[in-house]
Amino acid sequence: MNAPAPFMQQALALAPRSVGLSDPNPPGGCVIASAGGAAVPGDGLVSLQWLASSGASGYYVKRSTIGGGPYSIVVTNSGTLFTNGGLNNGTLYHFVVSALNGVGESANSAQASARPTSAV
Repeated sequence: MNAPAPFMQQALALAPRSVGLSDPNPPGGCVIASAGGAAVPGDGLVSLQWLASSGASGYYVKRSTIGGGPYSIVVTNSGTLFTNGGLNNGTLYHFVVSALNGVGESANSAQASARPTSAV
């Protein structure tokens, strides 16, 4: 089996209200820093944003209602923004992201969590 090609070697800083992504070579994985505001809740939705990783052709966004998973793939996204709608207000959701390229999938990121709330 061939060794994986270099994959997303950059460590990226968090932007406010975003999920930062830092991706070493597979199978090392991504990191979502779950600092305050990493996953932004809304009325029945959670918005995620992360910084692009060099070499990624896409990302899996995964979700669970159980901290630490197991996670289910919600979407395969080519960009770095995703809003997960149709969620239940008051339920705490946990998200991870993994990066994809021709070699495969990185490990899951660290978890970012948010609880949608109704607009007042």
